[in-house]
Amino acid sequence: PVKNGVPFANLFKWSYSNGWALVELFFMLSGFGMFLGYGDKIIKRELTFKQYIMKRILKLYPLFFLTTILITILEIWHKYLTGKTFIYGYFDCWHFFMNLILCQDGIFGTEFSFNALSWCISICFILYIIHFAVMYFSKEKINVIYSYIILTFIGLSIISMEWNYPFILNEMVGRGLSCFSIGVILANIYLISDKLNTTLIGYLRLIILTLYYLIHNTRYNIIIGNFRFVFIMIFSPLIIFSCLYVSWINKCLSIKPMIFLGSLSMNIYLLHFIVQCIII
Repeated sequence: PVKNGVPFANLFKWSYSNGWALVELFFMLSGFGMFLGYGDKIIKRELTFKQYIMKRILKLYPLFFLTTILITILEIWHKYLTGKTFIYGYFDCWHFFMNLILCQDGIFGTEFSFNALSWCISICFILYIIHFAVMYFSKEKINVIYSYIILTFIGLSIISMEWNYPFILNEMVGRGLSCFSIGVILANIYLISDKLNTTLIGYLRLIILTLYYLIHNTRYNIIIGNFRFVFIMIFSPLIIFSCLYVSWINKCLSIKPMIFLGSLSMNIYLLHFIVQCIII
């Protein structure tokens, strides 16, 4: 059923109104994966900063560069046809240069430009640098946890104080820093999961998530306070642990088609704004 042009509006009520919050989940999964993938290697000095950052650049920058060029061509075409840019108005040489060097939205400015959805990639590279520094200077993993608890607090403080400075101290960086940090903390918990009743933990989290979603999709709103804080501190960790510890969810996410979609997730994310522009 379609309501106001929105397919399955009743079933996916929460998704349509709060889907933007899944960027927080992306940052959290990034922290989780970066710790498991690179943590020990950095602590043991098996990976230099140059090797580490080049791996991330080669992984993300080619797609980032391609989508920046594509949206530039399409924006020129869109402006020729309509006299204005598609959704975001900052379309000039300065913002193009900032995009090319991964210093756009959140790093040197808070205005969205070009393939605006790529802002999280620029924030991620700042987080990668912070992650290397924390791992490199932490002699024990307990120090990593302490460091990321502090960084979580700093990120949440930036959000709560609603700082919106053009350089670093803004909501976009706060979102990335707090969620990435929690992701690292969750990864440390995951590593000691053999000491926990993971089945019980997984199903409890899944029950809480399901009940929340069902209630929220009715006329009741059970979120008290700042929705973003609740999603960062409660629901994103619940989603991650449900996927890890509920065996049938884990198996579903581990089948080849899902793994393939997962490998394309960043491509889909960076390309979907371009597809929208083409359709318009």
